[in-house]
Amino acid sequence: MVDVGDWRMPARYAAPEDEAAKVRAAVGIADFSPLGKLTVHGDDLDELLDGAERLEVGRVRISSPSGYEGPGEMAVARVAHDELMILIPPGAAPSFAHLADSLGGCAHVVDVTSGFCCVKVTGPRSRRLLSRLTELDLRDAPFADLSCAQGKLAEIECLVVRRDLNGLLNFDLLFSRDYGEYVWESLLEAGGGLEVIPYGHEAMSLLGGSDHGGH
Repeated sequence: MVDVGDWRMPARYAAPEDEAAKVRAAVGIADFSPLGKLTVHGDDLDELLDGAERLEVGRVRISSPSGYEGPGEMAVARVAHDELMILIPPGAAPSFAHLADSLGGCAHVVDVTSGFCCVKVTGPRSRRLLSRLTELDLRDAPFADLSCAQGKLAEIECLVVRRDLNGLLNFDLLFSRDYGEYVWESLLEAGGGLEVIPYGHEAMSLLGGSDHGGH
C-alpha cells in the first residue's frame, strides 16, 4: 500500500512493469478514489472557465478556475448546463477553500472527494469491457478523448470521463462510494476473455496517470 493524499491505495498487485505492460496490451482497472472531486452547480458557470470558447455539455477541458494557484492541472467536465465536475490532483482540494466565496453566491461548490469512488479503466480493450456493463456509446466518434457522459453502468448511476493517458485509452468512472466493491467486482466479472487485471499506483505512474487531476 502507498499513501496518496489522505488516502491509501495499492502500490502494486504484481511487478509494476508487468502490470503496465499488460494494461498497454489489454485492459486494467485501478482504484483512484484519492482523486480530488468538486461539483459546482449554478446558472452561469462559463465565467469559471479559462479561455473564450464555451465548454459544451459532454466535453472536458484541462483548465483551472480563476484565481487558483495550486499544484497540477484540473480537468473540468461540463456534466450539464448548470453542473461541472472538477477533477484535481489528490490532496489539492484544500486549495479550493476560497472558491465558493469567489463565486459571489452565483454557484454552489461541494467537495465530494470522500463520497465518490474513481475507478480507472485503461487499455485498448477498455471500451469492450465497458460495453458489457453500459449502454452509453463510448465509440471514438461520439465519445472522443476529453468527453464525459452520465448514465447507468452495472445498473448504477455513473459519470464516465474519457481522459487518455499518453495516447492510451482511459476512462474514469465516478460513482457513489457505496457501490465501490460492487463496481470493482462487476468489472472483473465482465472481463472474461479480455485479460483484465487490477493495477496499482506504481504502474499508474509508469502509464502517466498517477497525478491525473489533469492530462
